[in-house]
Amino acid sequence: MHILEKITDQEVWWSFLEDRIKGGHLAAGEAKELEKFIEAKEYLPVVTVLSRKGPLPVPYKKMISKMRSGKKRTVYLFDKPENQVFKLISWLLQEYDGLFTDNLYSFRKNRGVRQAVRAITSVDGIDGMWSLRLDIHDYFNSVDVALLLPMLKRIFAQDPDFFRFLCRLLENSTVLWEGRLIQESKGIMAGVPISSFLANVYLMEMDR
Repeated sequence: MHILEKITDQEVWWSFLEDRIKGGHLAAGEAKELEKFIEAKEYLPVVTVLSRKGPLPVPYKKMISKMRSGKKRTVYLFDKPENQVFKLISWLLQEYDGLFTDNLYSFRKNRGVRQAVRAITSVDGIDGMWSLRLDIHDYFNSVDVALLLPMLKRIFAQDPDFFRFLCRLLENSTVLWEGRLIQESKGIMAGVPISSFLANVYLMEMDR
């Protein structure tokens, strides 16, 4: 079953809810809200829009303060129903985790900062080495979609409908900003749940 088919399946949604609760990713109120969302099948209208060939919902742009700094960062958001569907898609994309190398620790299930630190500190002679810290400014929003799409086409060769959906999502430059529709380059849209998977795909070759 392909991704756009799976997100119509209520059993897949119940599995998603169960996994989110087990993983401690949902507060009690959030779990109850998601349960009601699934019971009422509120995802179906969203799935219909995502699956058809017409225009997708337009994200709205928001500036938020970074933690522990006065700097602002740009994020893109969808309404709650769309966002919930994107969360499920992000969860389903864990199936492709085998694409990534062992030295990648960002946005992966059961891998993160703790495992990264453990791996680094276990290296023999670590006390005699140097580290280099790099940061890509506004990384998610600066991704070149034209370079990313051929990578995604190879990955989703067996799921062309999902690839076409990603093309429609990423190539659409329309954004809602302060009540106005504007056109801008927005990369893979920080703030959208599936953007973390796309961010990992974009740097796969560098990780290797």
